[in-house]
Amino acid sequence: AGPIYDLAGEVAGGIVAWRDVTEHKRAEQALRDSEKGYRQLFESMTEGFALHEIICDDEGRPVDYRFLEVNPAFERQTGLKAADLIGRTIREVMPDIEPTWILRYGRVALTGKPEQFEAPSKSLGRDFEVRAYQAGPGRFATVFTDITDRKRNEKSLQQANEQLQNQNEELHCQQEELRQKDNPRKWSHVRVATKYPEITRRHFAARGVQAECVKLNGAMEVAPSLGLCRRIVDLVSTGST
Repeated sequence: AGPIYDLAGEVAGGIVAWRDVTEHKRAEQALRDSEKGYRQLFESMTEGFALHEIICDDEGRPVDYRFLEVNPAFERQTGLKAADLIGRTIREVMPDIEPTWILRYGRVALTGKPEQFEAPSKSLGRDFEVRAYQAGPGRFATVFTDITDRKRNEKSLQQANEQLQNQNEELHCQQEELRQKDNPRKWSHVRVATKYPEITRRHFAARGVQAECVKLNGAMEVAPSLGLCRRIVDLVSTGST
């Protein structure tokens, strides 16, 4: 805006210029709403999230990475606090970090190729399922879940299955052993309940088996339950079973 003067130097009018900034204000508000929505999502995620920058040596090999931002779920799932992480490197925070983590994340940050994997962290004593992707040149983001309990349950289930399999194999061996012992062709001695002890002895003697006969006149089927013998033989005078 500015005044207009007449020939006498007096203010005769003015010039006013304006610009419509409605769309600009709408864009600013939309950006604020978007940032607010992103922040709410960031704060309420159940999965851990972290933004990092990769650090390479003079030859371009990944040797470390720096924490730029983490969400509350990151703190809950790792036990690490944002105040102790932001601006620091992983080797400063965890000097005994396994090199495989740095190499894998470096590959993501430098090539742009995302990776998804499950891996244990010995430093934290936990297992994680991780999705890592590039978040700009030399940067990468991770979204992860603590799967320690799931891995522990899977291991317990595997051990239980292996134990059951071993028990089944042992039972099979025992059954086979019993089957071999119950093979009449391999008997040398047998204890049986029978109504006809003499015929029974001759029957087994003819086959080279010494028969110890428990004579019962009736209800021979109770002999095993009474502990008298395990086998029952019923022979007729022809010697047929």
